[in-house]
Amino acid sequence: MYENHFPDFSVSDIRYIHNGKEQCVPGKSNGPHVSNHYLFHLILSGKGSLVLNQLKYSLGKGQGFLISPRQLYQYTASTSSPWEYVWFGFGGESAKKILSNSRLTHDDPIYESANWDKLASLILESLETVQSNTTGSLLHCHGLLCLMIAQLVKETELFKPPRNLTYISSTQMNYFHMAITYMQANLAEAFTTLTTASSAERSLRL
Repeated sequence: MYENHFPDFSVSDIRYIHNGKEQCVPGKSNGPHVSNHYLFHLILSGKGSLVLNQLKYSLGKGQGFLISPRQLYQYTASTSSPWEYVWFGFGGESAKKILSNSRLTHDDPIYESANWDKLASLILESLETVQSNTTGSLLHCHGLLCLMIAQLVKETELFKPPRNLTYISSTQMNYFHMAITYMQANLAEAFTTLTTASSAERSLRL
């Protein structure tokens, strides 16, 4: 038997605002607009372009883009191979905190992943759930929204988790031990990170 314990973590303020799917006609353009929430598009087929923060991106199948609140945007379908995409919009302070660990909110709004079809399946399931209009469908959609955001962050992670300490090299561990020894021997004196590092380095050379 085993049991998992979870930290105090709530996403109850995340709001699912809208979702949809569209096969665009050639050259169809949306914008320029300013969003008041997060808006993500995933391209299922075809091509198009996005202008966001005065930068232009050419995009195609399997790619996506995240528009953040207060960003000026415009996107346009190709005239020769217009795109088909799905989208979902959401908001909430918890969403902002979660997305802070995604490069999509740090001047790199373009989504690219070899596993884009997994995200597409979640979005399409959300669309189908709304259309089913069955008991519990709204709760189901909110559950799917959390999964979609989690998938986004997983595939666009800005910072990697800290390395497992068991993989720290023996040289690094020696530095740690020397630094601790130096600090213990000089507790009565003022010392800095620089003097501690210098002492540890000298000790390793002895």
